[in-house]
Amino acid sequence: LWARLRINPEISVFRSSLRARVAIGVAFPVFISLIGLSLVHYWQDTYVLGEQARSYAAQLGDILNTSISHTMLIKDSGHLLTTLTDVNRLDIVQQVQIVGVSGNLLAASGIETGLGPLDQLNSGCWECHQFSANERPRSVELREPIETLRISTTISNQPECRACHQETSAHLGVLLIDISL
Repeated sequence: LWARLRINPEISVFRSSLRARVAIGVAFPVFISLIGLSLVHYWQDTYVLGEQARSYAAQLGDILNTSISHTMLIKDSGHLLTTLTDVNRLDIVQQVQIVGVSGNLLAASGIETGLGPLDQLNSGCWECHQFSANERPRSVELREPIETLRISTTISNQPECRACHQETSAHLGVLLIDISL
């Protein structure tokens, strides 16, 4: 027995011990199966949480769009900036912007407006503008500078808006909301 153990002690113990063979034969596949199931469960939870974040953000965009439309109808720019600032105070919201059809930044929370047109090739714009207007996604994940979910809600040119805006364009601009992931 000692001669067998001196030659290759690990292999000889497993060859002669039924307990060792059962432990490896049963425990190892169970362990691998549990790891696989845990990974699948993790990926599924991550996907569900991402979808819930997108749904929440889209609802926030729709509510904010309605509030902005009402504010524009009563022509109260101070209330508009207050609304954007209040939404920006939410923990998950990083930034709120209103961009006109021409690409000019019309209103924003926390940054200066009236700057030149935004370039559609810049990060944050290109992710949506790489698609045609009909195929653009409502939300995109941005990786720079931190993981962000950008929600895009178009501001439609409603009949009540045409008192101040031209009737020719279907949209007045876009409402962008950046939410931290």
